[in-house]
Amino acid sequence: MIKFNITELSVTNIVCLAVSGLALYFSLKERNKIETVCNNLDRSVKELCKKDIDIDISKEVVDIVVQEQAKKEVSKYLPKAVEAGRKEAIALFKDAVQKEINSQYSDIKSEVKRTVQNKVGYIDISGVRRQVIEDAKEEAAKRFHDELDGVLEKFNDELSSVKKIYASIAQKISE
Repeated sequence: MIKFNITELSVTNIVCLAVSGLALYFSLKERNKIETVCNNLDRSVKELCKKDIDIDISKEVVDIVVQEQAKKEVSKYLPKAVEAGRKEAIALFKDAVQKEINSQYSDIKSEVKRTVQNKVGYIDISGVRRQVIEDAKEEAAKRFHDELDGVLEKFNDELSSVKKIYASIAQKISE
């Protein structure tokens, strides 16, 4: 454990106070110097702005700066312009296709109508009627035949049951 006596502490406090005072003095002095320099600089800039001063910049430097700015602007706006152009081209293409479809629709419709009318004119309606009637008869006969097969099977089952009953009765009587 460190022990301090009052005389050591007082000397330490006095030394710290002196160092702090010197630091404060030098910082204020430097602040005043910086403030003076800033004021002089501001005054000089204001005076330069009031005068027309010709500045000579080489053409190469100007060209480089212009090219860099042009590249920045192009890279900034080019994707937007490409997207807008793409959308416009798609819209124009869709419109042209729709117009062509609309213009061809009536021609195609009338051609299909004429073709169907010609083909229908060659159809023998009485022959088609006979064929439809024949097909309907065959289908009805198939269904009726299927129904009759079911009825016949049921009849045979019931007939067999009746035979068994009569055979059982005959057997009981003969006993």
